[in-house]
Amino acid sequence: MLLRLLSISRQNLSFGAYFAFALGLSVALPPLLLLLFAQFNWPWNRLTTQIYLLISGIIVLAPTNIPQALRAKSFSTLQWFWQKERLALTFPEISLFFLSLSTLLLRLLIVSDLPTGLFGDSYHHTMISQLLVDHQGLFQSWQPYAPLKTFTYHFGFHANVAFFHWLTGLNVEQSVLLVGQIINAFTVPLVFLCVISLGGTQWTGVWAALITGFLLNLPAFFVNWGRYTQLTGEITLVVMLVCWLELTETSFQTSTSLAQSWRPILLTALTTTAMFLTHYLVTIIALLFVFSYLLTFICVKRSPKKLQKIALQSSIVGSISLLFSLPWLNNLTKGYLLRNASGLTSEWKGAKVLIAQATTLPNSIPLYAKSYLLIAAFVGLGLAGWQRQWRIALCACWTGILILCVIPQVVGLPGTGIIDHLTAFGLFSLTLAPLAGYCFATIQTALFAYLKRKSFSSIFEAAFVSIILCLIVVWSSTWQLKIIDGTTQLVTKADLQAMAWIQNNTKTDSRFLVNSFPAFGGTLIAGTDAGWWLPLLARRATNLPPITYGSELAENPTYALEINRFAEQLRQKPLTDSTPVVLDLTTSTALAILHEAKINYIYSGSHSAPDSNSADHIDPKLLRQSNAFRLVYDQAGTEIFELLPAKN
Repeated sequence: MLLRLLSISRQNLSFGAYFAFALGLSVALPPLLLLLFAQFNWPWNRLTTQIYLLISGIIVLAPTNIPQALRAKSFSTLQWFWQKERLALTFPEISLFFLSLSTLLLRLLIVSDLPTGLFGDSYHHTMISQLLVDHQGLFQSWQPYAPLKTFTYHFGFHANVAFFHWLTGLNVEQSVLLVGQIINAFTVPLVFLCVISLGGTQWTGVWAALITGFLLNLPAFFVNWGRYTQLTGEITLVVMLVCWLELTETSFQTSTSLAQSWRPILLTALTTTAMFLTHYLVTIIALLFVFSYLLTFICVKRSPKKLQKIALQSSIVGSISLLFSLPWLNNLTKGYLLRNASGLTSEWKGAKVLIAQATTLPNSIPLYAKSYLLIAAFVGLGLAGWQRQWRIALCACWTGILILCVIPQVVGLPGTGIIDHLTAFGLFSLTLAPLAGYCFATIQTALFAYLKRKSFSSIFEAAFVSIILCLIVVWSSTWQLKIIDGTTQLVTKADLQAMAWIQNNTKTDSRFLVNSFPAFGGTLIAGTDAGWWLPLLARRATNLPPITYGSELAENPTYALEINRFAEQLRQKPLTDSTPVVLDLTTSTALAILHEAKINYIYSGSHSAPDSNSADHIDPKLLRQSNAFRLVYDQAGTEIFELLPAKN
């Protein structure tokens, strides 16, 4: 709909790339809509979602010139759409749709047995999504799940989850899983779009899509960490980048005035704003990508008159994006995000720990890049340079930018520790895959040009490539189906049964103590099992808030300090000491602390991540032997103990 309203031409994009463009924009739009409605205090819910999609469908399918269509008695909308949009697919595009659909089915199959998302990230992503649903849009209060009163976290992924929930009626826990995996699958066609926008051939895009979906560990492995916000940022980054590339290239090639270019300018500004709302750290990387492209473009083209126009357009886009972002920028000042970011540049001890963790470069092989793909990327870079394909070769520059974002201090730049290696290197699929794809596509072109000279038909090429793609998809599926090994799972089906028992057998004002451990350099505590999920799944309070309690303002100004102090008292060590501790809650000191905190129950989940050897944990054996506790639930590894009243 948006592409049609803003008259974006398909002249330079094949249908496959155009469809991928629409997919990416569909992911980018929900946070913009929620922010817009929030300015007028309008609710967004199931009805508005349905109206939104209905209007989109009408605009997409309506003839451009309705009176002319009526005079011609062209009442077959789908027939008109087929003819007008020229949906004849090339063989590479058919291959792309096969890869995209295979990726989607595989991603959904991987999580088919999971009750919730994995690891700690999934918990607060689910909570934020649930709050968006509860409040029918943006919110400030985190009640009834946590006593926080600001919301400053980026919300692009969560907005998509809320839209999906309103559309399908599925609960938010399952919506987080499904939307996360759907967006994960979207990276395949979006990489194709990125390659096409950089001037690559369709086969280069297909090979890059294959590498992204079936050869690289990431983004597939992101499911284990629940890092769906980063995946949403990756999708939005591509859309934003394509808008900037199209705007710049069109401005250079045509003599249209700024007034005539308002549609692509507006679209670029909207996607840039969406990028900011979707993921703050990926926004920094996206802006660096755009800046490096514009700088390279200026050096290559060397046309002062045209470049002046491009510079003016870029300034206008930046100004409009800033204007659109102002409400959220103002909202950011209410929480602690800016304080936390500035704290990384201080002499505070916790900051040094975080910086050391973030800037320790890991071995990129095989998690971030397979060795043979790195070799192919280097070959692709050489071929692109030899053939003067500077846009494709720019991917090497972007790879360098990703590395530099992690260790900017090496060249004397500020910002050390702000962008961690997982965030940066997780985007290698956008930089290495196009280069490796260019290598494979060049080999394919040369090979089949030789075979054609030997009287081989084009059918042989189609059959051979189809077999190769299918074999790789089948081979990759065998290991991707095992990509979840359970080590990062907090909530199991046994825990869901325990949650149901809690709702039926405990008072609504009951308070639970759950397992936790020091995280983020000892600045916060995080959960290790399903106990962390109790406020969401059982509607019971715990000692452990979502991890955002370190970045949001609480109803009680000393809330974060009290949470951390309570954890330190029980573990009898400062949080900055990350040595795993076995918590003995049966001592007189621990019992006094628990009673003072009005703890009623102790929850020990069926599975821990990190495990008990790597993080603090409550010892259930000691609780069983103590007269101060009573075992009230013991099923499939999940144990719940009641703290008995203190004896006078």
